[in-house]
Amino acid sequence: MTRYFFHVCNGEHIEDKLGMELAGLQDARLEAIQRIGRFITEHPDQCCTTHDWRMEVTDLKGLLMFRLDLDLTMVESPSTGR
Repeated sequence: MTRYFFHVCNGEHIEDKLGMELAGLQDARLEAIQRIGRFITEHPDQCCTTHDWRMEVTDLKGLLMFRLDLDLTMVESPSTGR
């Protein structure tokens, strides 16, 4: 088991001080996706308000394992998308 930490960066760095023990990177990836989903549901006004919105997943040593980026692109002139 490895302890992973799920930090949110949305204009400020919200550090996960507790982390979670998981079997491996696949479980950490699934946990990160679930956490982002909950964060978006609970705090929709804080999501994608800056160009730098991501979750960084690190190990106990602070090494970056992976990150998930969220990006909202506004278009100047709406179209049908065709």
